[in-house]
Amino acid sequence: AVAGGLGLNEGDYVEVEVAEEETQVVEWKPAQIRQVLPSGRFIACVNGEEDFYEEFGADEQGVEWRRTKDSAATAKAFAVAAKAAAEAAAAAAATNLGEQEASTEQEVKTKKKGGRPPGKKSNKRELELSDSDAVSRPEKRAKVTLSGTAPSIPVGIRNGGVGDALSVGKTVEVRGHDRHFEGSWFTAEVVESRNDMRKVKYEALFDGEGDGGRVEEWLRLELLRPLPPPTPASNAWRKQLKVGTAMELQHEGGWWQVEFVSAAHGAMAEVAENILIKARQWGDEHILVQASKLRPGWQWRAAKNDWSRGAVIE
Repeated sequence: AVAGGLGLNEGDYVEVEVAEEETQVVEWKPAQIRQVLPSGRFIACVNGEEDFYEEFGADEQGVEWRRTKDSAATAKAFAVAAKAAAEAAAAAAATNLGEQEASTEQEVKTKKKGGRPPGKKSNKRELELSDSDAVSRPEKRAKVTLSGTAPSIPVGIRNGGVGDALSVGKTVEVRGHDRHFEGSWFTAEVVESRNDMRKVKYEALFDGEGDGGRVEEWLRLELLRPLPPPTPASNAWRKQLKVGTAMELQHEGGWWQVEFVSAAHGAMAEVAENILIKARQWGDEHILVQASKLRPGWQWRAAKNDWSRGAVIE
């Protein structure tokens, strides 16, 4: 199968943007395409980790994933990462097994009360135990927390925080998935929830064929994200702009993915009133827009529930 319009096949290699969990440093990691979806999007195994899969599409090219300049080198890097991930998983499994065996052995020792399993000889120490010794051992009692129950998982940890961030009543942004809406994000409210689906009601998208009311529709979780962080009050973030940096333009009630080209009239980007941008969904034509209508090109990682911004689109 070939990813629609991208010329990518199952088994091909690309690079995807990954933020390190501890340092939050964003790096490009090798990934292998494992499945091409009917929609033209694809699912890739990231960094050789068989428990790390992400879905990507044309609208995220250059922001969340990019084509590799050297496929052979990327394939080699993926193989090295896969080997390291497999060894780490095996080591973790061995450690867990050892802990379980030790725990089981300790539990068996604790439960002994002078008797012995059928078919096994008792040792001298066991024979010397009296009935009073066995009876006097304190019974192990269940422990509970202040809530009166056993410890439970905090709500915010389930699904990396996705369950809370995209729950009913939350305001979210929806990735454009219909024709002419590619590369956009529109604000909506989550009004219903059912497993991995959410029903949303848009703030600025209306029914063009019915009563003209605000559109409501059921969507998969991967099409939703929480509201991004607010745009910094100062324009300091624009100092880091360079050709190809991802930004978002406020237009017709939504936010549209665009790329920085240059500040107008040779001004510095952080003080320019107008900025030249381009966008693939609009044919890569250079467009002059008001700088006040731009914000950073935010990227949300559901697995980590954090944000990154400003990657260069190549």
